[in-house]
Amino acid sequence: MKFRKATTDDCTLINSIASRIWAPTYSHLMSGEQLDYMFEMMYSPDNLHKAMTEGGQNFLIFLHEGAPAGYVSYEILPDHDFYLQKIYLLPALQGKGVGRAMLTLLLNYLRELDPMARRLGLNVNRQNLKAVYFYLRNGFEVVSRRDHHIGNGYYMNDYILERDI
Repeated sequence: MKFRKATTDDCTLINSIASRIWAPTYSHLMSGEQLDYMFEMMYSPDNLHKAMTEGGQNFLIFLHEGAPAGYVSYEILPDHDFYLQKIYLLPALQGKGVGRAMLTLLLNYLRELDPMARRLGLNVNRQNLKAVYFYLRNGFEVVSRRDHHIGNGYYMNDYILERDI
């Protein structure tokens, strides 16, 4: 598994990868209307471009056997901390250690980016037990909970997790 830094030219590619991951990941947790609303909000090429140019998100595209298989988005925070906005992997590769490899590569990359890197935080849907357990098995701990209104009457009901880098 390898990765490369994404540029704004990759917004359509990230949208394409996300379209293959989004529904299988969340259809059991959200209505179709909420899935569509959130996908547009986060993954339209225009909104991805805005996240990269105005929102402080840095994207990495992960390649498995040479083909795009997933992506990560992170933000650089003060005091040598980082926030993991997104980490997604194609469903066919989940449960095979590929996600763990992505996380390991990301952590190593963040250490290279900032040798004083301290913590990596993230939010995860409290009902997405597969993801919650993935993070717990990979050194994260729950530090709090958050219910965040995202518009249209929808909420993100998350655990906030952190781990040392």
